[in-house]
Amino acid sequence: GRIQEGPAADLAGELGLDIAARNRWTEALDAAARGGEPGTAALLIADLDHFKQINDAYGHGVGDEVLVSLARLVETSLRGCDHLGRWGGEEFMILARELDHEGTLQFANRVRLAVANVRFAVAAPVSISMGATLLHAHESPRQWLERADQGLYLAKQAGKNRCVLCP
Repeated sequence: GRIQEGPAADLAGELGLDIAARNRWTEALDAAARGGEPGTAALLIADLDHFKQINDAYGHGVGDEVLVSLARLVETSLRGCDHLGRWGGEEFMILARELDHEGTLQFANRVRLAVANVRFAVAAPVSISMGATLLHAHESPRQWLERADQGLYLAKQAGKNRCVLCP
């Protein structure tokens, strides 16, 4: 297929997705940016805590297995209107529609706890930290992403295995 163009497509392209996935993300980001009321679409970035230690202790093959298992687990927590994409390395991005502040935090913590309560292919506990934000009126996908990334940074700084919502 043909790659779509525009700010959302630029951001989707940075995700390193294949053309079909990139177009799905572009459509979802554009729809969230122009459709509905501001504050009803959430962008979440999830990062696997201590991933370097997993790779160092168990090898990259096991690290990759953990990432695949993590993605499959997160997918089971999504609703039909949500989208999951790999942001890079051990980071994933979730676009969740029809959520307010409280709903976003509940959703993020449900995903986070699902990960924390599963045994992966390693002896060490596996957890994720998440940054989340809601779409604001008249902002670019890049600004939206930067706020979600700031939430992730704050979650990591606060001790990991948590979600921080940046308004």
